[in-house]
Amino acid sequence: MKLINKDLSRNNGILSDKKSLSIYIHIPFCRKRCGYCDFNTYAGLDYLLEKYVDCVLQEISIFSPLYSSDYVVKTIYFGGGTPTIMPVSFFGKIINSISNHFSVAEFREISSEGNPTKLNVDYLSRMYDAGVNRLSIGMQTIEKKELEILERAQNPEDISRTVIDARDAGFNNISLDLIYGIPTQTLSSFELSVESAISHKPQHLSIYGLSLEPLTPLAQKIRKGYVPDVDEDLAGDMYEWVMDRMHVKRFEQYEISNWALEDPDIDYRSFHNLQYWRNRNYLGIGAGAHSFVEDRRWSNTKLIQDYVESIANEKPFLDFGHAAIAEHKLLGKMDIVKETMMMGLRLTEEGINTEEFEERFSLKIEDVYFTQIRKLMALELIEYKSVNRSKILRLTKRGRMVGNQVFLEFI
Repeated sequence: MKLINKDLSRNNGILSDKKSLSIYIHIPFCRKRCGYCDFNTYAGLDYLLEKYVDCVLQEISIFSPLYSSDYVVKTIYFGGGTPTIMPVSFFGKIINSISNHFSVAEFREISSEGNPTKLNVDYLSRMYDAGVNRLSIGMQTIEKKELEILERAQNPEDISRTVIDARDAGFNNISLDLIYGIPTQTLSSFELSVESAISHKPQHLSIYGLSLEPLTPLAQKIRKGYVPDVDEDLAGDMYEWVMDRMHVKRFEQYEISNWALEDPDIDYRSFHNLQYWRNRNYLGIGAGAHSFVEDRRWSNTKLIQDYVESIANEKPFLDFGHAAIAEHKLLGKMDIVKETMMMGLRLTEEGINTEEFEERFSLKIEDVYFTQIRKLMALELIEYKSVNRSKILRLTKRGRMVGNQVFLEFI
């Protein structure tokens, strides 16, 4: 599948009147959990995989009557866990099911995360033929010691091999994930990892600060003194360095942790994730998956066995959706306003378009957040910028360094 050019406004006919919907497919299976991972993933349950995918297909059909007539699906994202733990034929089954049950324009983007240790050109070729046109590879770091601290089951050379195989398979939109702030990581070793990633000529880079969740094995090792703690000041230096370096290398920072290769013809931003950051409609399928459509937010039960039992046995439905839904909430207008501010300010270039905000909520942004905006502007953490005749509110470079503190002002 080829990438679509930057001019994307060509939804024709009846589809042009429909709202955009993105679909996330959660594959919560791993061969081994990483020491820092706090995602809804499980190791050693591969025997449930086929039954789980059957339930994913069933859940897709359950939501079809609710969202097939008024919405058009433009992006699909396979996340996890490790989606590439699946037999490759399962990608085709899920993509075909979505195509059969929902209104679908030409897919702009079908992404999958992938673990570099188990991918090869044959698997990747069949994955690409099934419809996946964007691959996100978990690189994290090039340093073996840092990989060991993260308990990543991969070698540095796996990345180079996987990128080569992915290109040979047809992928021309490849993203690499990196982490900074790893215990024992130095500014020099982080720079080496970034330069190594750039040398593979990816179209996209996601570079995240390590988030230490209390119940993870890595956090427990740090508490017990087996591993040194994260150096927050050093992590800040890493982030500041990478912002400057990526700019030099012609990568545009379009979100706090994401950079896309600048290209005059092709937009390499993650359009599935843009749907989240713009606080627009997305449907989550699978154990623990989250959804947000209009004024509804809900999430599925986390445990694989519970999810499979609820879907497969067709337990009595709740008042909305199906029995695997664990939490369900109707949001008020101001709930959505707050979330839109917090998510939209993550978009470092696009920010919050004040006219679009007013059109969506029938509110002027300054009428709602006058005090917060003036305070943050005085601290030089946010700014107004005119872009294409539109007025946008966005983070300054200084504001990106303390983004979480800025977001808290809008809760």
